[in-house]
Amino acid sequence: MSAMLEKIKKIVAAILSLFAMMLPLAEPGIAMDIEIMNEPTQTVYVKWQNNTFSTISMPRFFVEQNVNGQWETVEFDEYFGFPEIYDRYFPLQGNAFTVRCKEVFGKDLEPGMYRFNIQYHVQSAGGIQDRIASQEFEIFQSPGV
Repeated sequence: MSAMLEKIKKIVAAILSLFAMMLPLAEPGIAMDIEIMNEPTQTVYVKWQNNTFSTISMPRFFVEQNVNGQWETVEFDEYFGFPEIYDRYFPLQGNAFTVRCKEVFGKDLEPGMYRFNIQYHVQSAGGIQDRIASQEFEIFQSPGV
């Protein structure tokens, strides 16, 4: 019986190795896709995935604008903010959400360069590390222009 179990383990390992070779290699870290829509209102769609080799926790989201070569935080509307969520995302897990600019920031974003940031925790042998992943995007014109 144990010889048969060993054969099954080897076959499964071989299949998993072949499958892993067929998958596209992703750069370690947090991968993000961002899409901006201006109709009917300015909306930013964000999809992200944990491509680290570790479980991440407590993601916190924020947006910055490049003003004269310096990144400045875009403040949330006083009645809105992304909550700090204690949640865990295992490798290859992620999430997607929609940012309606007038609801989140109280206004549409002006034309310019921005970056969407995810600050998160990674547990390692050395303890908990804070990391930030960023993805730049550009707003070309305000809605209705």
